Parts: sequence; C-alpha cells; structure tokens
Amino acid sequence: MQRFAMELMLHTGAGVTDACRIGPGHVDRQGWLRYKRAKTGTLAICPFSGAAAMGPPVWFEISPHLADCVAAAPKHMTFLSTAQGAARSPKAAQQWFSRAAKEAGLASGLTAHGLRKLRSVMMAEAGAPPEQRMAFLGHETSEQTREYSKTADAKNIISGTDFSNFSERVGKNAD
Repeated sequence: MQRFAMELMLHTGAGVTDACRIGPGHVDRQGWLRYKRAKTGTLAICPFSGAAAMGPPVWFEISPHLADCVAAAPKHMTFLSTAQGAARSPKAAQQWFSRAAKEAGLASGLTAHGLRKLRSVMMAEAGAPPEQRMAFLGHETSEQTREYSKTADAKNIISGTDFSNFSERVGKNAD
C-alpha cells in the first residue's frame, strides 16, 4: 500500500484525500484519469495509463512503477483500499505518510501535500505551461498554480529561459 500511495500521489498530483477516493472508475477509455477534487470540486485530469489515446504531453512521463502497482493491486472501487476492499481513510493515509517519512529519516515536516507541490515543480521544470499545470492539479486560479511551482518558475525567470510544450527552447535569446 505504501509504495502504491506514494506513486499514485506523485504521478497524479492528487492530495491525500483525493488519492483515497479515486479508483479504476475514474480512468476513461483513453487512459486519462479524471476526478473532481474533494476540497474544491474542480476537475483534475492527467494521463494515467500508457494507453492514453492522444499520448501524454512531452513534459509528462508515464510511471512504470505506478503501472506495476495498479497491476498488482486487488481490484476494488478505489486504488488505495483496505484488505477488506473498503476505501482507505484519508486521515489514516496521512498518518501513515508522516510515519513513513520519519522512519525513512527524512526531514521533519514533510507531508503528503508536499508530493503535490513537487509534481507541480516537476511539471514546470519539464516545460508544462501554467494552464496545463492548473488543469492537471485541479487548481481554481492561476495564482494557486504559480504558488505551487514558484521555485521552478524562478529558475526559468532567472536564467532567462522558458520551456514550451514542444522540444525547442524559447526565451529572450531564441531566434
């Protein structure tokens, strides 16, 4: 469960409450995960399986580890379920995450929510524009998206470069 929870949250950018609610029924026939965020009710969507019809954007990698976890997991209504098949409690999942981080010797204060912010930074550094990060994370405002990925955006601002959804770099010195 621990590996699956970490992979699911990092891959999808889902908060712990949403990670405990989503399941196979949220993956459409084209391989895209779609769910409404519990906190805001906004739609979040991300490539989920290698079968994503249009293919994931160039800035997004499909996780083979997540695919292994999905294949090995018992088939229930939610991906993160108890041994009896019930949905996992978000509170219990959050407590598990805190314990696992402490046992791994990671700095105190690391939270499951930090994986959501890490995903936003990873997307920004790989070239995902704010609008795509906003749709992926289910943010309601562009300000939320900027706040989540400000360290990555700062690197691009300082270096005078930006990345597009294409393989070419663009910026002040681009031809």
